Amino acid sequence: MGFDIADILKDVSTPDTGLDQIRYLPYASLIPDPHNGYSMDGIEELARNIELVGLQQPPRVRQLSETAFGIVSGHRRHAAIGLILKRNPGAFPNGVPCIVDREAISTALREFHLILGNSDNRKLTPADEIQQLERLSDCIRRLEKEGYKFDGRHRDWLAKLSGMSRTKVARLQAIQHNLASSLLPFFNSGALPVTAAYRLSQEPAEIQTGVFRTYGGKLKELTEAQLEEAINRRKAPPKADAPVAPEPARSYNADEYLAERAREDAEFFRMLVIRAMFFIDQMPRFNFSRQAGIEALKQRLRHSYASAYDKTPGYEGSPKGLSFFMYRKAPIFRTWTEVYDMLSTIALQLAAQIKPDQGPAWQTGTPEKEGAYWCEIQCGKEVKRQPARWLDDAGWHFYHMDATFSAPVLRWYPLPEE
Repeated sequence: MGFDIADILKDVSTPDTGLDQIRYLPYASLIPDPHNGYSMDGIEELARNIELVGLQQPPRVRQLSETAFGIVSGHRRHAAIGLILKRNPGAFPNGVPCIVDREAISTALREFHLILGNSDNRKLTPADEIQQLERLSDCIRRLEKEGYKFDGRHRDWLAKLSGMSRTKVARLQAIQHNLASSLLPFFNSGALPVTAAYRLSQEPAEIQTGVFRTYGGKLKELTEAQLEEAINRRKAPPKADAPVAPEPARSYNADEYLAERAREDAEFFRMLVIRAMFFIDQMPRFNFSRQAGIEALKQRLRHSYASAYDKTPGYEGSPKGLSFFMYRKAPIFRTWTEVYDMLSTIALQLAAQIKPDQGPAWQTGTPEKEGAYWCEIQCGKEVKRQPARWLDDAGWHFYHMDATFSAPVLRWYPLPEE
């Protein structure tokens, strides 16, 4: 901004008009002000600029002791000089040129120098600009108490000192004082743009937060007209809830339900027959009570089996029952009690008599007629059980495949025809 403080304060009744002094000081004697609130970005770029054209504006310091000087303004220049000296220790052979404030300068005037000196030649965020205006306003009030006179409105002085327009100063002050506290962090981070923040600051806090919750980061994309429409929608009184139309009564057709249930029972029973011998083998021989048999079945078939073939059903056990499903078809569920009763029926069909100490009777040799059989097959050293089909002209076939197999069938039992 290049302000001449003496010119700005020329109307003060008792100004301190002594001349500034430039002294070459050791870099190690310069101490940054801990109250400097400005960001220290762009130091590398500033260092290259100083190396190219020299130090155009010396830092302003005040003497703290015989060997120490506190930086009033020029903290970024001080950091850039430090970076230059690391690369080239002989860059400032006579010391760093500094403007030394007079000892009689007041605390408020010293801070005035700090604000104006450190805000020059840098890009400030809206949050930085609000902070700068607040500190300048505080300095003006303190300087007035010390006898300095600022003619006109404070806002005009803030605009002049900050280099902003009076309209921008007014907007930033409105945001600072009226924006909902919960939205300030979003404004400071840049998520809430100045235009939207200023317009929201004119509304009650609940309207502000409601609009922000609805749009969030998308507020940046709204035009002024769209933002105005969003605010008006939030301010509009809530509409009375429209009466809810009663759902139409659903008709219940018992005959259709029973027919569908019978179809599912038949389909479930058909799939259970295909895997009947495997399931029966999982159960202890029929020498226990019905309830014990149900529990045994539940425990032994709690896993799942998925088949990739059209004719071999998959199944999945659950605590409540068993689900059967064919490839790419919806599953059919029945309870464990229903499954046990169906298996008992199938077992009675498989054998005319079931003795307490044995299961269905196995047969060996060649079946007398074509059909489906439950077989024990010698596969290497293992004996496996699975359904197969006997064809008089072609021999044994896998139940779900057309190809024959050469593994010997040790024994078999006829399955009910589907």
